[in-house]
Amino acid sequence: MLKQYAREIGVEDRVIFTGDLDNPHIATTVADIYTHITFGEGLPLALLEVMKIGKPLIASKIGGIPEAIRHPLEGILVENKAEDIIQRVEFLFQNPKIRRKMSVISRRAVEKRFSWRKTAFVLLKHFSKKPDK
Repeated sequence: MLKQYAREIGVEDRVIFTGDLDNPHIATTVADIYTHITFGEGLPLALLEVMKIGKPLIASKIGGIPEAIRHPLEGILVENKAEDIIQRVEFLFQNPKIRRKMSVISRRAVEKRFSWRKTAFVLLKHFSKKPDK
């Protein structure tokens, strides 16, 4: 159905439908833009991974995603409406300077807020608190 739609709107030569992949990191490294459209998530690790490698991204305003991505600097947050998603993808393709800037900002953000060192510090601080009596 999606392949047919891509053919109908004339983008078949610019979209790759991979199906299930043993190693999804291969696809993310060659993608120009990463989209994470979902109807239910906490905080997907995939988003932090693509931010770490500096991919511009578009993601759903669902669950913990808006807490992790500062719109529009680190990524673009969208409603799950096809028109909105298409508009944002086209915007990023037409603005390579914004894609590059978003890549740099998101890479720095994930290193600052979501590094293993930061995560360990927060967890240790949380678990070292004395229980209330």
